[in-house]
Amino acid sequence: MKKFYLDNMSSIHKFIINQIALSLFGIMITWPVADKSLTLILIMGCFSSVFFCYMQYDNLWSLGALHRNRVINKRMEYTPLYGLKISAFAYIPSALIILLCYISRIFPGVTFFDNLYLIMDVIFTFLLNGMYSGFQIALNTVVGDSFATLLPWIFPLFLVPGIVVCTLAYYLGVNDKQIKCFFGMKPSTDVVETKGKKK
Repeated sequence: MKKFYLDNMSSIHKFIINQIALSLFGIMITWPVADKSLTLILIMGCFSSVFFCYMQYDNLWSLGALHRNRVINKRMEYTPLYGLKISAFAYIPSALIILLCYISRIFPGVTFFDNLYLIMDVIFTFLLNGMYSGFQIALNTVVGDSFATLLPWIFPLFLVPGIVVCTLAYYLGVNDKQIKCFFGMKPSTDVVETKGKKK
């Protein structure tokens, strides 16, 4: 576990930096329209979420492409779920925060745990997952007073897009494919030529 972290420290840290940066970006573009139409809020939420996924895709696709030659030359074992492991490591802080939130909810009315929950909630929803704030605002509009109770139980869902994107990105990178291949599109000539030169 320690060796995996040290070997992939750069990619894991880049994931976390992207996560925080895109979280703040999501808040910056979503909150100004929070009192506008629900459609506009969802559009901003979708935009920041897709941007976050793109940044993480680029990070893990590049890592997969880097590992491709090592796999071909038998200097590294082929691990198709390598991207999943990267995202799992990067999401350890988020997972710990979710755990603390759940522990806090076991002791309602206890000042320490109530304050702990508020702090963890702010860190998780604003500092780490603000890219989804548009969806949180929309959900709050729909469910009303039940939002505060419902929110912590959907925290794990916030991790799903990053995990799926990283798993797919690395798999495509290490297999020298691009996501556009799924839509029947061929890589651009420039990209193909550049890869050919590198090989």
